[in-house]
Amino acid sequence: MSHSRRAFLQFVGSVAALSAAGGVTARRARAACPNMNYKILEIFLAGGASHEQTLWVDSNRLASESWFAFDEINWDTITGDPTPPTDTVFNIAGDANVGPSFNALDASTNRPEVLDRLRLVALKHDLDPHDPASVLALNGKTVGRPDRAGLGAAMQHANPGQPPSAVVFDTGSPPRADAAISVGRLDGSPRPILIPMGVGYHDFMRNLPRAGTSTRSDLLWSHYASAYADRLTFAAAPTTRARSKDFDAFDAARSTCIEHANTIRSWMTQAEGIWPDFPPRGTSKDQLRYNRVNWTAASVAASAWLLGQGTIRYAAVIDNGVHKTYDTHGVSPPVGATRPGHHATLHCGNLWNILNTLDIALTGGWFSLEDTLILINTEFGRQWRRSDDGGSDHWYHGYANALIGGPITQPGTAGTICFNATRYPDYIAGAAYRDGCTGDAGYHPTDVRAAVSLAAGVDPFASGVLNHEETTFYLIARRDGVLLTADEVSDRICTDVLGVS
Repeated sequence: MSHSRRAFLQFVGSVAALSAAGGVTARRARAACPNMNYKILEIFLAGGASHEQTLWVDSNRLASESWFAFDEINWDTITGDPTPPTDTVFNIAGDANVGPSFNALDASTNRPEVLDRLRLVALKHDLDPHDPASVLALNGKTVGRPDRAGLGAAMQHANPGQPPSAVVFDTGSPPRADAAISVGRLDGSPRPILIPMGVGYHDFMRNLPRAGTSTRSDLLWSHYASAYADRLTFAAAPTTRARSKDFDAFDAARSTCIEHANTIRSWMTQAEGIWPDFPPRGTSKDQLRYNRVNWTAASVAASAWLLGQGTIRYAAVIDNGVHKTYDTHGVSPPVGATRPGHHATLHCGNLWNILNTLDIALTGGWFSLEDTLILINTEFGRQWRRSDDGGSDHWYHGYANALIGGPITQPGTAGTICFNATRYPDYIAGAAYRDGCTGDAGYHPTDVRAAVSLAAGVDPFASGVLNHEETTFYLIARRDGVLLTADEVSDRICTDVLGVS
């Protein structure tokens, strides 16, 4: 029997055994994982952020000559002041540090609040292309799975008939935004509100009042929609529809948008009042085209403000970068700049922009880490060594996510990123592990999705909603012959990933 066939049969057997043993059952009271109900702010760094410069800086490598040199960062481009900050990195646990972008937080107030409640998760997967890796990071499932739903839809599904409680701001990466608003097998009604931030924003706001659309037009639409739905209904079973799921989803989403258009317009009109506090950074053509608005900062600010108002419970920002996208295969430095410093400037500058906005929001009391969990997410990291075209290529063997606030009460790490020159001689890049450098492979994006779901009070194993059964395999399947219930898996996620015990 081939290895792949044997592995497949073992996988199928494990699924059957888990089903028989109640391995993916409904949530019950648990000892280690309490019932939680935190709001979620997810910030997705589109393109693959360089973890070596942002969310996992290894202490052992700081002294070595680095392609991504912190001492060559052009701080004037980032902050408007050429003087570099005093601190290069901030230690979280062991050899794991976060990079100089965290200087954006106020040293006396918000920096301790964030760093003391920050947890880094060492991740790995096996997807190199952006789109499937982004889907996995945002849905916990691979492309093609009909049940892949975003957390926003799951949270809104838990509150049917309520005003919109989930919103996604897209600064210029539609494929990732599509994953963030995915509803899986749910109908269209819980789909998060998608707000384009950039060239499409003003058209979006202008069209919300639906000028020129009369009540008679809506009535006519309802008539035709009802007639079409009737044609998709079996005469012998009038309550059963055939071939109508897509239409029902469209009609539900349309009704939701029409019903709450005024609410959405009111939200954004008030949020716009804080945008002048966020001047644009850099002089890219995209920013000039976007009327010189710092759309990432505007999105993070609007998210923080809406979460603080109490209506929105899930807000996501798809950050396409304010200086340049995070997908830095080849970089073209400005005249007089060095390539290493320019690469570091791009990644650190983008994250600085986000953290600076969060600092302003926390200082202004727009939202609180006491009732909100922040997830800084990305589809993969980047290689340590420079690529042939002068940048850095994708690295999915070991990278990091960051969790801040919410149920996290002390800093720490879940897993580790070890650097193995023997295994990866061409790149000397890190691979993620859960239990030391010779232990099991690192955590998986599905584990993070399940952890954040638990923090939000959403059952990650609920049938027909998130269905994160894969977490069972990525988290504990390598424990020979041990099958855990959903409750036990949830306990492990809370303890290992969230650090809640």
